[in-house]
Amino acid sequence: MRRRNFIAGSGALTLGSLLPVGLNSKNPLPSQEVISEIYELRKYTLTSGGRLPFDQYWHAVTVPALTRNGARCVGVFEELTPSDPAIMYVLVVYPSWNEYLQLSDKISSDGTFMELKQFWDDIRPQDKPFDRYDTWILEAFSGFQQLLQYDITEDRIFEMRTYEGHNEDAVRRKVGMFNNEEIDIFRKTGLHPVFFSKMVAGPQMPALTYMLKFKDMAERDANWKVFVDSLEWNDIKDKPEYADTVSKIIQVFLKPTNYSQI
Repeated sequence: MRRRNFIAGSGALTLGSLLPVGLNSKNPLPSQEVISEIYELRKYTLTSGGRLPFDQYWHAVTVPALTRNGARCVGVFEELTPSDPAIMYVLVVYPSWNEYLQLSDKISSDGTFMELKQFWDDIRPQDKPFDRYDTWILEAFSGFQQLLQYDITEDRIFEMRTYEGHNEDAVRRKVGMFNNEEIDIFRKTGLHPVFFSKMVAGPQMPALTYMLKFKDMAERDANWKVFVDSLEWNDIKDKPEYADTVSKIIQVFLKPTNYSQI
């Protein structure tokens, strides 16, 4: 995979029929019709010696190239409690489907990127920095269209949660619950939102994914208790229209690398 190696295989070049009808790199939507950001989330399972080349590739080569060619920002995270083997997460934020679809062509034509990533392309199979990675394509909620970036000089941790539903309608109703009521309660109770998204493609569908920011786990635990005990949450949680919307919750606690833009 010598060219287009960032998105090829999991992103714009293979999304195909999952995109809205008529939308592709040759026929993008007019920009005024695009209202929600697009996120590409990657989960890398590293090899025992993979962290150093992984950081070199993302810090010095790929994060600058992505932001230079249309991505709004890139977050790179490690687990708060490390796994063995180590797992890393990358979140690329695109302003719209247009930028997402156009980026692979742009980055393939970026001479600086193509030159700097040569060391990554030349890594031998026995020295590979990661085994595999999973990819999710996410579209921001209509009620929370843009990712919030917080002060990257401050201490922070992130909680990323995926809610699986037993069918598409269950996820649709949970998205509606967030858009219409729950996000506002999050804000009021100190659950600091980063992004909210519905899953367009990837493992664990149908599902939605969102991320919250906290100073530390103590703040996280205290503020979740405020949320759970709040009158507003207790007023809405048992509404019939929101019944049976979540069948499984997957949560991951993350901390940013020193070069993360989120």
